[in-house]
Amino acid sequence: MDEALFEESEPVQERISREAAEQRLKETEARLDTAKAELDALRQLAVPQHKQLKELRAEIKSLTAEMKHACIKYRNDYSRPVIQAQFAEGIREYVTTRCHGDTWLR
Repeated sequence: MDEALFEESEPVQERISREAAEQRLKETEARLDTAKAELDALRQLAVPQHKQLKELRAEIKSLTAEMKHACIKYRNDYSRPVIQAQFAEGIREYVTTRCHGDTWLR
């Protein structure tokens, strides 16, 4: 491979007249002003979108909390009677085995 291709070289400096430099500066400043104006216009367009996005995120957060609440309530409403029934069955079993044997009286 040719090592000269990968060597860093000094930037080539172009010699231009003062008038040409001033003209380039004016053109560059004009492009900068145009770019700044476009940026401002885009920001103005983005403000309502940002507000709407913020509102939607708040709504999603609220709906998620509501959904979690509903899931927890359903789980509790389903589990409570089952747990009560299992507890009552355990008490009945305990009383039946302990009361009918000699161990209860000791």
